[in-house]
Amino acid sequence: MSKENDEKVVQEIIEYANNEIKKSKKKHLVILLSILISIVILSAVLVLVFTVEGGQMMCLPFGIVAVVAGILNVIWTLRRRETKWFSYISLSFTTLTLCAYYSLAKQWVLANAADQLLDVMPTLSDVLWFLTIASVMLNGICLFVKTDK
Repeated sequence: MSKENDEKVVQEIIEYANNEIKKSKKKHLVILLSILISIVILSAVLVLVFTVEGGQMMCLPFGIVAVVAGILNVIWTLRRRETKWFSYISLSFTTLTLCAYYSLAKQWVLANAADQLLDVMPTLSDVLWFLTIASVMLNGICLFVKTDK
């Protein structure tokens, strides 16, 4: 084989590899966007369902999504993979959980349910502080783990 022919074959292989990498990136981007859109749609449905029924339990699904995303964030960080979306989802749903609890307290205030407020809010306030700090710390792990790429 001639040198020119070898260079041509190498160039074709490089072009093929670059095209496959582009396809793979597009595929993973589509999967990620599908997951994010699904989470947004699910959240919207949950907001509508639980708001119509009084919004009593909206904090629970938001909190579960925040915890799962935080755990996935730590796992992916330890595997040295990209975690910015899990961090975003976890912190966003932590915020939504806090807003849901605040809305619940607002409903109790409007309903003059002082007994419920006195029973739940002192303990719940401490729990929410703990969980929010834990969420921020879990999502901060990815900032301190060095990634070698």
